[in-house]
Amino acid sequence: MTVNLELTPDVQADLLVQARESGLSLEAYIEQVIQERVRPSVHPEITRSQLAGQRIRELREGITLGGIPIKDLIEEGRE
Repeated sequence: MTVNLELTPDVQADLLVQARESGLSLEAYIEQVIQERVRPSVHPEITRSQLAGQRIRELREGITLGGIPIKDLIEEGRE
């Protein structure tokens, strides 16, 4: 299917910058944006803080300090 869009020069310029940053042509970038809009990802977007928290939890698994698991130390600190 072919669609023609009339874009204002400023919108076209903004899209062109975003396309270049993504390493895509303007046409490919617009197609990608539309596909993402039509088919949203199964998983909701994870915020940077959620991702950081997830990574911290992964890193602290199995780590001990003086034989006490980090998880227990954190819980003790909360009390």
